[in-house]
Amino acid sequence: MPTRSQYSKAESRCGSRGRTSKQTLSEEAREERSRDGQFLHFSHTMEDQLGLLTSTGFAITGFYEDRRPDWDGNPIRHYLPSYYIVRAERH
Repeated sequence: MPTRSQYSKAESRCGSRGRTSKQTLSEEAREERSRDGQFLHFSHTMEDQLGLLTSTGFAITGFYEDRRPDWDGNPIRHYLPSYYIVRAERH
């Protein structure tokens, strides 16, 4: 299993690739959404997540993705998968 320092090195190489986090809502808009009980969605990019695995010596050997169930009520399910599973082996 990678050590914390290996993760830190990998994050600096692939994590944000020198980019800063892009926020699409102002602080005021985020507070309003929170106050009104609206959804707020945040996600890391696949590049960040899978890049960290591969840069720390893992090979991806399987991948599965799925959408949220209808009863969940979250509209994001209509636009993109919400869950994924990656199988990776250390090489």
